[in-house]
Amino acid sequence: MESTRYTESGFEKAWNSYNPAHPNTIGIGSLYKRAMGLGWNQTIIVSSADPDTQRFTLLEINDLAALPPTEHLVKGILPSSGLAAIYGPSGSGKTFLALDLIMAIACQSDWFGHKVKNAPVTYVGLEGKGGINNRIQAWCIKNPTLTLANFKIILDNFDLTNKANVAELAETITAAQMHHGVIVIDTLNQASPAADENSSQDMGALLSISSYYRK
Repeated sequence: MESTRYTESGFEKAWNSYNPAHPNTIGIGSLYKRAMGLGWNQTIIVSSADPDTQRFTLLEINDLAALPPTEHLVKGILPSSGLAAIYGPSGSGKTFLALDLIMAIACQSDWFGHKVKNAPVTYVGLEGKGGINNRIQAWCIKNPTLTLANFKIILDNFDLTNKANVAELAETITAAQMHHGVIVIDTLNQASPAADENSSQDMGALLSISSYYRK
């Protein structure tokens, strides 16, 4: 823009002629190097963008107090949005606990004294498939007055590290109008056989994939 070679319209024409598919494309690093080679003194440019379009918002204490409180599906236990995990040693009853929790959500039944909001629940059961029916039937016998109208089960194999699998699962749940609710994947180990549960890198990648398709 500071060059005497270009008029305003000439600059626009040159700028818009950039072709990212060119075999010898020039990136921003090349531009910086070329500019400094011609005597440009690198400085930091601070944008004076409209405050309404800025990415970051500065909040005062009163602003924090005015923010809406966190909503929960299960008061004090499970928030209405985000990710949650049930973890513990093998054989400690995680699936029993998870099923009892999500069926309470599907029926809007209090759970161990905690208030519960009703929401659709999709349970992806990948471990102990043969025993899932017995567990659910046992729960129904224990709770004969409650109806699991908003509860769906998927027993097909599923790989959380496969983006195509994640997209297909999201599409299936959305098509069934179950996407504004809870999706449970049991277990994380079965859903990500190639990942290390103790690796922050592997878990970060899984969270990135699930967050990308979360709606």
